[in-house]
Amino acid sequence: MPTPTPPPIAPAPGWLVPRRTLARPVSWAGVGLFDPATSSVEASPVTEPTGIVFELRPPAGPSPVTFALSLDHALGGSRHTVVGVAGVAGASVATVEHLLSALWGMGVTDAHLRVAGPEVPALDGSALPFARAIGSAGLRPLGERPAAVVREPIYISVGPASITAEPLPPGSPPALGLRYQLEYDAPAAGLPPPIGPLHAGFSIDWAAPDGAAYAEAIAPARTFATAAEAQALRAAGQFAHLSPSDVLVLGPAGPLAGALRMADEPARHKLLDMIGDLALLGRPLVGLVSSHRGGHALNRALAAEIHRRGW
Repeated sequence: MPTPTPPPIAPAPGWLVPRRTLARPVSWAGVGLFDPATSSVEASPVTEPTGIVFELRPPAGPSPVTFALSLDHALGGSRHTVVGVAGVAGASVATVEHLLSALWGMGVTDAHLRVAGPEVPALDGSALPFARAIGSAGLRPLGERPAAVVREPIYISVGPASITAEPLPPGSPPALGLRYQLEYDAPAAGLPPPIGPLHAGFSIDWAAPDGAAYAEAIAPARTFATAAEAQALRAAGQFAHLSPSDVLVLGPAGPLAGALRMADEPARHKLLDMIGDLALLGRPLVGLVSSHRGGHALNRALAAEIHRRGW
């Protein structure tokens, strides 16, 4: 659980980081990872500094529901992240983390997202289709804004999983450093774990985000599950609309279908998810974040703790 709240910290000068929006609209459509309905998303440039704004169209609603991305609109989710307006029927959208990850990774801080449907399209299970479209659209500057800056260490754990945030060393550029350690327990004595252990890391320099590096190193990493997890999910009625090529299913010997895009693809996908979940802060984060066996819930818990401390 979160460490005890430290004494109030006097406001310290933060980093001003560039804001960027898209140069032109881009869009995507397809079925969701969890919902078989076809959804669409259009990401458009903004002319004023708004942050990431969602415009949802509830199927039974008379008008769209619009809100700026923030932790106030984070509605949870177990194997994904859901945002929306609590208590309003149909005013939510699921599995936003891949799109949000691509926006941050490609350097976009401000955009208007029009969503029709219950879930962001899964596409190939990675953030690559989002990143490619954003890269093709190009970016334009939109002024500056203060970043959220980690000022003291934070440690959060749930069972064997944990996540930490630490300040960057003095003199560092305004960046978000990320590390992930993936580790699974062996299913039984004498048997190997279904995946790993694997390690991966990445960094986003907010002063000059390297979209090409994100598109090459992080965006291609696909959603994955172990064979046992996939079997349990299908037994529960989930993923029935997906083909084996839509989700990376892994056993001790590797993928059950197809091939890995990179040797540490599962760990890199965890980094992809971390970036998207931390985007719930609503502004760029400066610090070093490390996770061991963590997932969406811990990512969101860290974002909430950073927000609670007023950083």
